[in-house]
Amino acid sequence: MLVLALAACRGHASSPAPTGPDRPPRLRDLAAQLRLRGAWRWIHTSSEDGTYRIERERWMIDAIDGAALTGRYRRDLIVISLDGSPFVCSQQAVYAQVAVYDVRVTARHDAITIEETGYRTMASPCEPGFRKLGSYRATVDDDRHVTLAWDGGAQTLTTLGGELYRPEAVALPPVPEDPAGALGGAWAWSMRSRDEEGDVRDEAERWELAIGDDGTVGGTYERSVVVSASDGKDFPCAGAPAYGFVDRYTVRGGLDAEGGLRFDEVAVEPGQHACLDGVSDRHLDSAAGRADGAFLVLTWRGQRRQVLHR
Repeated sequence: MLVLALAACRGHASSPAPTGPDRPPRLRDLAAQLRLRGAWRWIHTSSEDGTYRIERERWMIDAIDGAALTGRYRRDLIVISLDGSPFVCSQQAVYAQVAVYDVRVTARHDAITIEETGYRTMASPCEPGFRKLGSYRATVDDDRHVTLAWDGGAQTLTTLGGELYRPEAVALPPVPEDPAGALGGAWAWSMRSRDEEGDVRDEAERWELAIGDDGTVGGTYERSVVVSASDGKDFPCAGAPAYGFVDRYTVRGGLDAEGGLRFDEVAVEPGQHACLDGVSDRHLDSAAGRADGAFLVLTWRGQRRQVLHR
């Protein structure tokens, strides 16, 4: 509607619409906010508290709603541990938070305001689930840049110009809703720790889970363990500064009433190594699991928590 109104004003050849300071205030406001229509992006990197942070936003302002423009932007925050230590929430040295914000653009007396009107977040064990909505003062610097300012900060968006803009770039990643898609398939997990002697223990698991039509759950997982001497000296039992072994487990269970799963370890094929002599057989355990976005969070007996990822 606004575009047609502007076009009508420009259409009278005998009486061209005033421009610049001579243009009526309302038309100046409309022209100002229409300059924000289109696709924009922003990226920023920083180091903070032993982490490397990548912040990225993709904006799309593309709809007219009365006297305002509306759109949305997707914000991705990726946090990487600089020393390789895993985060508690993801049990990995990296995690991501993704949110999509709805925005509304208005202009008055040449002042452009962008207000966040709502948001949606990507499910994840690292997602706090709460965002504070904000507003920005927008300044169109030139045809390629827009500066957004708020109390305590500012950022500059860059236009995507003629680049093809994909709608999925401002949407949350799809997550399977059916139990077979959300829980079944391949999963992975890894962890680095130190034992009482200070030796490094690297563990990695590869899971395969299948969900039957009747809700039965079956699968296997393989756990690979490598132990490395902290002082670099050979282990007498291995004749080398490191040794490893692989355990293979079979699990069986079913889905619960809430769409999660419960299973028991029903068999294990323990790995063999001279350094394991005298170690007791592996104990079979049981766990409950639930999908959390692209993660599978397991809670074992004793409340031990494990986060599997795709």
